Amino acid sequence: MGIIADSPEDEALSLIKKIKNNISKISEDDREKLVQALTKSIKDTDSKSFEIADMILQRTGAGLDWRIDATKDIADIDSLKSGKTDYEYTMNKIIEFWSRFTNGVKQYHPDAYIAAEVTDANYIYVKGAGDLSGSRFSNDKEGVKKLINEAGFTTIANYDYLSSNITQIFGKLFDYDGSSPDKGLMHGTLLHDKLSEYYKTEPLESIIYSYTFAGNHDKCRALDGYAVDMSMVYEDLNTEANDGLRRRAYKILHGMPFGVEPSNEDVNTTDFSRVSNLAIAKCESIASGMGKAKEKIGLNDSKKAYTYDTMLKALANLSNGKFKGKVFEADGFGTKDFDTALDVVLQEMDYVSGSNPNKLTDDEKKRLKNETFRMIVDPAISKLLGQLKFLAALTGNPTLFSGDEYGSTGYETTTKNIFLQNRNIIREDWADKNSPEFKPFIKSHLDEINKIFELRKRPELQALNDGTPFVLDVHGADFKKTIYKDFEGEHADHDEYGKTAISAIFRQSPNGAMAVSLFNTDGITHNFDEYYRPAEITLSEIGLGSGKPDKENILSGLKNGIEFYDAAEIDKPANEKTVYITDNNKIRRKDGQPIKFKDSTFILYHPAQISFTGRRVLYNPQYNFVSNPYHKNDNNIIGTRLNLCTK
Repeated sequence: MGIIADSPEDEALSLIKKIKNNISKISEDDREKLVQALTKSIKDTDSKSFEIADMILQRTGAGLDWRIDATKDIADIDSLKSGKTDYEYTMNKIIEFWSRFTNGVKQYHPDAYIAAEVTDANYIYVKGAGDLSGSRFSNDKEGVKKLINEAGFTTIANYDYLSSNITQIFGKLFDYDGSSPDKGLMHGTLLHDKLSEYYKTEPLESIIYSYTFAGNHDKCRALDGYAVDMSMVYEDLNTEANDGLRRRAYKILHGMPFGVEPSNEDVNTTDFSRVSNLAIAKCESIASGMGKAKEKIGLNDSKKAYTYDTMLKALANLSNGKFKGKVFEADGFGTKDFDTALDVVLQEMDYVSGSNPNKLTDDEKKRLKNETFRMIVDPAISKLLGQLKFLAALTGNPTLFSGDEYGSTGYETTTKNIFLQNRNIIREDWADKNSPEFKPFIKSHLDEINKIFELRKRPELQALNDGTPFVLDVHGADFKKTIYKDFEGEHADHDEYGKTAISAIFRQSPNGAMAVSLFNTDGITHNFDEYYRPAEITLSEIGLGSGKPDKENILSGLKNGIEFYDAAEIDKPANEKTVYITDNNKIRRKDGQPIKFKDSTFILYHPAQISFTGRRVLYNPQYNFVSNPYHKNDNNIIGTRLNLCTK
């Protein structure tokens, strides 16, 4: 921005001056949007509102919780990478710095929740010769554990176990890991395997209150990632092995309609190094969405043909970096949120059509845009909902990147923050029934998302918030998946049947509240323009572990006759709820029927104080949580599992 300052105060004053001098240059259209956004953000507030908020903060400490971004980067990481300093020295300095910070916070708010973002833990361990640091940092996970314990953090941002590992179930990875974004569809045992490792690596409090998320500011919006083919974004189009992607890219670049295929020679002689994968992926998603939308908004056949033909020409121009006859950087279009990108496409369609008599009216263009947006974003939301249901049923504090619940899209590179298209205005008006921009499907999904998170607020489901977790054995089950004739699933075609694997966890709170969560990975699709519809799962019982000492389980089992209830029926009258009951270390339906569910997760809960067959002790053999939580027992092996022992 051309600001050269002598101090932070000087920099702030210079910035304010620039803002004042340039506010007048904002267009009337953009100014109106800003006014609406600002007005909405302070609606129904006055000076008293802020005074009350300040009083609540001062009296209760509310709002004094922390997420520390890039925790390790207060150290000289470049020095470590170049070999001038090592891992042990660097990590000790990081711990020393953050210890002072957390001590300062806890002077005023002893119960503050402080989550540390720790990225590239294994990379800096290897680059800094962490293996030479001896027993203090025996591996990178031990380094993170020391950071939590010694620096006074509550937990960390859960990148290693409950971020990409969940994303790859519901779609292709949009936080690129250097290999294929598509990790396949067979993930029945994935959570079991990852959680079995995870529950050995960190202190119990860190596991229970882990900071989990579907998306964040350091990568593309979750809905953007699910709404485009990330293979198209990340795979090398110059590699002949990616022939299918190359053909699809060629068709977008040349405006070829559905059903027409390019020749091998045309594809193989194209230099794909000069094209934007991002722009092609965005255009392909729009082509799919608009192709469906034109059939749903009441256009006659001539206007449908016009819309499809001019759309293909417009997308060909944009993917080649041309807009209204001028050259631009195609990546710029590829990163845009879909709301903005569709405006650009419609403008280019007007430009290429000239004086065509079938040009759409303003009302038709608005309807086309709204329906295209729904055709693109609605299937993506179906996948995000599945991911959020998983996070709500897992250990940790599940969060959303603000705006995801309102249909926000936009691309960003992983951790680099180059484009910033994932940080646009949050369109709360899309869920406001009184707004002219109201989108019913956004409001519907907002209600669904709120319902998912509200489960954690129910006292009956306390175990989801603070229950000690135990990984149960993988459960074999049957699935039934319905295949539909139409895009929106209104007309069933046939059912597919098969066997599947179900991961599960058991959780128990200090007051005896319990929960069992099962995770359904069938019915998944990684096609960007298809809905996710969970398959129906059938199993005879839920086992509570094998009883083997080398397994995480309830070693002696729960007393027979303990009743559990389905969280999906939590608001039903007691006499209408399905009752599940413990029987020989298994949970079965009390009426003898098989257990069935058709959702991403299945949660059973027992809200009352339970009775064990003897005394119960919650402990991790490495750290004795019963007495001194961070006193290390010398005779135990690092990483020994959490166990619930009964005698």
